[in-house]
Order: sequence, then C-alpha cells, then structure tokens
Amino acid sequence: MSDSRPASRIATVVLLFAATAGAAAESPIAASAAVSLSFGQVFSGALPGSVRVSVTGFRSTAGSTYAGNGLGASAARFRVNVPASTRDSAVWSVMLPVSATISSGSTEMTIDGFEYNWVAAGGDPESRTLTVGATLHVGARQPSSEYAGSFPLTLVYD
Repeated sequence: MSDSRPASRIATVVLLFAATAGAAAESPIAASAAVSLSFGQVFSGALPGSVRVSVTGFRSTAGSTYAGNGLGASAARFRVNVPASTRDSAVWSVMLPVSATISSGSTEMTIDGFEYNWVAAGGDPESRTLTVGATLHVGARQPSSEYAGSFPLTLVYD
C-alpha cells in the first residue's frame, strides 16, 4: 500500500513581540501583549506561498501554501492603558516595521504587510485594544519546525 499524501511540510509559526511604548508627552503609555500573532499550522508545497492573518484573526493562504488544523491562527492583541490627559485630545501613532524575520535554527521566513486596528476596549475609557495582522512568506518546501521571532511596535501620542 503506497502513501498518497502530498510531499508538503508543516511549519508551525508563532511570532512573539517586543513592544516599546514611547510618549511625546509627560504621561507614560503602558502596553501589554494579550495574544501573540500566530500563523498557525502551515503546509508548504513545491512552490512558494504566503499566509495572511488579518487584524480580525482571519487566516488566508496563497500560492503553494495551505493551512493546517493544528495550532490556530490569531492576530496579535495588545491592551494599551491610555493616560487620562490624552483620552480625548491626543493624536496617536502606531509604528510597525516594513518587515521582520522569524527563524528556526538557520532557516528563516519573512513577514511583511503589517496592519493594525485601534479601538476602545469595551467601554473602559482608560484602555484601548490594538490588534496587529501581517503576511508570512513561506518558501517552497519550507522545513518543518516551530519558527519564532519578534518585531518592534512603537506607540506615540501628541
């Protein structure tokens, strides 16, 4: 009996964060990661592909990349405590990198296309929720492993 499964590999990817809160005013910003960005279980094929996780946590694939059932995908979610002096008048900036790299040993993948959504946190005037999504570029026959990395997130208000 022969095995008819495709010759794809599994790449489980979780992206960890290095959040930096900065302020142009006197009151500090306190941000904490509630959920890490995760692309979940990914199968790579004979050609390159990509996996996109939106700010809502919806995962889609393109090219020769397929989503597996294990380890669910999720957008990153941060809880940001907003200083009282800035709640109604501040202009906020969220700065994300153009790209980042995740790795497992010497094997790497690139993440780009970062996007974010910034909303009030369930009626709490002292906090906001920041969600971050991005696109993972998966190489042809990407080696199976758990890949991890980080990227800078900077919050600034005027």
